[in-house]
Amino acid sequence: MKNIADKLTKPLHSLLILNLASNMLYDDGAEHVARMLRSNRSIMSLNLSDNKITNKGCKAVMLSLTEFELSPDEICFKRKRNFEKLKNALNSEPNLNEYVPDPPLTAKKSSSKSTFKDTSSGTVPTKKGSTKFKDKSATDAASQISTSSQNVNFDPDYHPFINDVIEDQQTILCKGNDVLINLNLSYNNIHKEGAQAIVDTLYHQQQLFAADRGLSRITTEGNNFHNGCLLEVDAIDDILAQKATRRSSVRSRGSSQRKSSSKVSLLPQIT
Repeated sequence: MKNIADKLTKPLHSLLILNLASNMLYDDGAEHVARMLRSNRSIMSLNLSDNKITNKGCKAVMLSLTEFELSPDEICFKRKRNFEKLKNALNSEPNLNEYVPDPPLTAKKSSSKSTFKDTSSGTVPTKKGSTKFKDKSATDAASQISTSSQNVNFDPDYHPFINDVIEDQQTILCKGNDVLINLNLSYNNIHKEGAQAIVDTLYHQQQLFAADRGLSRITTEGNNFHNGCLLEVDAIDDILAQKATRRSSVRSRGSSQRKSSSKVSLLPQIT
């Protein structure tokens, strides 16, 4: 799994759907997946069903899907990337005044509110459903990818550790992966602690991201927490339903505006 994750850490990899179901993945494999998700911004559907993932692996994956602090290695990568960009600019532009480096966002870290906030609304429909050996949810998610692929940034200079960070005097925070929309964790060994991590991530995404970004479908059936953690199961369903309602509303408004614009453009000109 480490080799696969290493290949997919590139932010703009061409792969959109990754199926790792029934691969005997344990928590260390899930942690490699989480490391990949910290920087990959192209994968929109991920199937981890029918593996051996426990609370530890589940929490690692969830932490990559919302605001996180850059690790020392990631900070070194960020500085090296900025240095290379500056060096290339100096070599290609004799006039230094023509080069303006991309400044990082600066903000003081708040203890009560996140430093990242997306005010737009709307989201993708969310009804869980999957079988153990076939990722049915991925089939449904495939229909969403064509309409959600605009969330992928195709700028070759883009990197989340460069463009999606906020710096203060002590830490560098990355916004987190907001491109993954479908996640299948069914038939693993996730208990209450992992279920709570899922709830926390969905809640934070709801607060931080536009409603058309972040998880819109997460499949968790077949895990241990479904029997004794009804509050967490209900919370997952409720948050996803709220996001679905918001996105449906935004889509309706956008459709109405396009129709109105189309009607106006067809009116004959009066001279």
